[in-house]
Amino acid sequence: MLLHPRVRGLGLGRRLVGEAVERARELGMRKLELDTFSDLRVAARIYRDLGFRVRSEERTTKWGPEIVYQYYELDLTKPAG
Repeated sequence: MLLHPRVRGLGLGRRLVGEAVERARELGMRKLELDTFSDLRVAARIYRDLGFRVRSEERTTKWGPEIVYQYYELDLTKPAG
């Protein structure tokens, strides 16, 4: 997910990710996974606040300069919060 700079900081990202997590729970999904990279610190805070945990990381230069690519997951079988 990417938000236009004009609407960043309004809580929309947190709301959208939160609604996606809740919808996945409603649908009976057991786990969510997402990929990102470490420079997206605001996004990482949203994911972690919602219960996602870093499953693994790897340094890569696939897309140019070296980044730390991260794999997050959320176990939906555990209670929210």
